[in-house]
Amino acid sequence: VSAEKEYDLMVESFCGQQLVPYPGGPWNQTGEVKNQGGYYKTVLIGGQCWLGDNLNVPFITNIGVCYNNDNTYCEAEGRLYKASEAMANSVAPSTRGICPTGYHIPSQEEYATLVSFLGTNPGDDLRQNGDSGFEAFLAGSAEAGATSTIFYDRNSFSNFWSSTIGNTDGNIGNWYRTLNSGPSFGESQAVNDSKYYSLRCIQDKPCPSNCDNCNTVGICCTIDSWTPATNTKCGSFIQTSNCNTTQNASGTITCAAPKTCGGGGTAGVCGYIPSCTPNCINKDCGADGCGGSCGQCPWHWPNCNFGHCQ
Repeated sequence: VSAEKEYDLMVESFCGQQLVPYPGGPWNQTGEVKNQGGYYKTVLIGGQCWLGDNLNVPFITNIGVCYNNDNTYCEAEGRLYKASEAMANSVAPSTRGICPTGYHIPSQEEYATLVSFLGTNPGDDLRQNGDSGFEAFLAGSAEAGATSTIFYDRNSFSNFWSSTIGNTDGNIGNWYRTLNSGPSFGESQAVNDSKYYSLRCIQDKPCPSNCDNCNTVGICCTIDSWTPATNTKCGSFIQTSNCNTTQNASGTITCAAPKTCGGGGTAGVCGYIPSCTPNCINKDCGADGCGGSCGQCPWHWPNCNFGHCQ
């Protein structure tokens, strides 16, 4: 057997046998008992390594819902999330969101790769007891109503968020994939942030050789990729790379007193920090929570650095 073929077999074995410790994982450490032990299975499909279970991260306040508000469904089939919750308020493609370290929310392109590998009947392969090992439940969906959350389509449909954001007839939101009892795994258009869908994470691609810093899909972030940019809030200058990451740069923006931050997270308003939870209401520009800092960061990115949670 060639060295290349032997390497491929080793990768396949590692991904299929690897368990990922992360909150809400349904399996024990060996993957033999489904006892809410905090481990997620993995499955290799083509060249992609996926979590083998829907995400059920329970330890973030007010994030996600269980179908019919019944925790039994979360434990068995995973939690349902709004797109903004799954993405941790990021808008970057293939962002980590609330996925475990080393994994990210798949883009539409990554879903297309999955469907292409599976062939003519991907839905049959992806559902529970299908040939792929993806083990997708028809877990249903939910929608935030005026006074309560509406649940629907369990045992009929399951929708999976992608990290790709699009515009459908003026409706800006995340695209998603739909699974039902049929053979397809269809691409669906952008929807607003009132919907709650399932979330499945995919493993990051490795950095290319001679590259120390790359994004989740293996694009190298070289020094040449950094370009100066001014953030939309009062405070410090930042630089943004083509990998949707940021680093601090010298310089500040002067706020004209007595201008104040208001709105606590509205795009275009001083203090708007998409990756953090701002704490800006009625504070002067440049004050704590505005300017180059932010309010409370989510638990999975606890450190605030130049206005961004890390």
